[in-house]
Amino acid sequence: KQWYQRRVRGKRLTHEASSPSITTKQRKQSHGSKGRHSIVIEPPKICTAWDANSQPDISVTRSETSSIHSEISVESFIELDEKSLTKINYIVNELINTEKTYMQDLQDIVMGYMTPMEMCCDLFEPALVKDIFINIKPIGDFHMNFLEKLDEYKKDLDLLANCFLTKESEEGFALYNEFCRKVPRSLDLISAMTKDPQTLQFIQDCRQQLNHFFPLSEFLHRPIQRILKYPLLLRDLQKITSGTKYAAGIEAALDKITGVAIHINKVKRVQELESHEILGWTGEPLLEYGVLKLEQAFKVNGTDGRYLFLFEKLLLFTKQKEGKYQYKAHLLPSDIGMTEGDKNEVKFEIEKFKAQKRTKFVVQAPSLDIKATWVYEIKRSVLENQDNITPQMREVLLKGIPSMDKTNQFNDILHNSKYTSFIYLQGFEQH
Repeated sequence: KQWYQRRVRGKRLTHEASSPSITTKQRKQSHGSKGRHSIVIEPPKICTAWDANSQPDISVTRSETSSIHSEISVESFIELDEKSLTKINYIVNELINTEKTYMQDLQDIVMGYMTPMEMCCDLFEPALVKDIFINIKPIGDFHMNFLEKLDEYKKDLDLLANCFLTKESEEGFALYNEFCRKVPRSLDLISAMTKDPQTLQFIQDCRQQLNHFFPLSEFLHRPIQRILKYPLLLRDLQKITSGTKYAAGIEAALDKITGVAIHINKVKRVQELESHEILGWTGEPLLEYGVLKLEQAFKVNGTDGRYLFLFEKLLLFTKQKEGKYQYKAHLLPSDIGMTEGDKNEVKFEIEKFKAQKRTKFVVQAPSLDIKATWVYEIKRSVLENQDNITPQMREVLLKGIPSMDKTNQFNDILHNSKYTSFIYLQGFEQH
């Protein structure tokens, strides 16, 4: 059974039943003497009840959500006083009930908009529908199972926390990487589509049938909003359970989902950069270079006001100018050579050594800690983009420890007589 299928008057709403009714009529409009064919679209009747056979019971309307309570017995949490237990009960209720509301949002997106569009090929090409809704169905598949687990384990905090730590959850939350990366294009497509009166009317009719106050574009923000909600709820649980046997599990769950939220925020930061544009940048969209790992103001070659962005597959040099960024230079991981210099100095050197004339950037960090972080992450970026280096060798290089059987090779790469550490990885081959 698909999570997004509903019941209408006791019968499951199938794709066939939910397809829009399309009739073509001749309508003469006030465009001279010419008539114009227009498609009159009758969107599917969408009900708001969940499939009654779905487990757990999530036949909940938005107005009823706040009245549902998860019964947690005092015996289940013998280490906690009654006041703490009341707080936990409230937080667990909020976690589960907001998850149900989120599932309802996903269901509305799929059955209220996506399915009618899929069935209306005259207006929406399949590729267009896919680009608009990205991977919303797999996300819904994951959250249906996730909700079942949360509801099943609501009386056991250890098991509840473990819901965030399973392999299935790791894979499920990873789906948000693609969604977050592609949602700006999805919103642009919706904006462009609604400039056509016929398409606009179709989408408005779908919205009316759903009785939605907010437009489709607003609902496509819900997945990201949901991910950023989990850390807030788990942090509240962490405060209450601190010092109890439940603390370790809650903290592990919080760390896991916080990592997901941080990753999404970094993607959003890249999207923000793209929306404001980096003046003079003519390369691929920045999202094509992966997640933004670091950004920092530096002095470069003795000049203040330089701002560096380190992506997974790009090191970007810019100049801050009137609240914007002016492109100055960029390096791909395969182009980077780096000299760490003295560990007691804040300077390090980066070279573009594949060019006919090597370009050198002397970077002065604000502190030794910032220098160490950037040197490490630049190394990681270079190594992770080298196909001819094994994961084991990569870890050795990152730690700066020569391997037992490749000591001379690694010493040649990592050390020379002038500098503490020197890394040129292009052309390095395993033997």
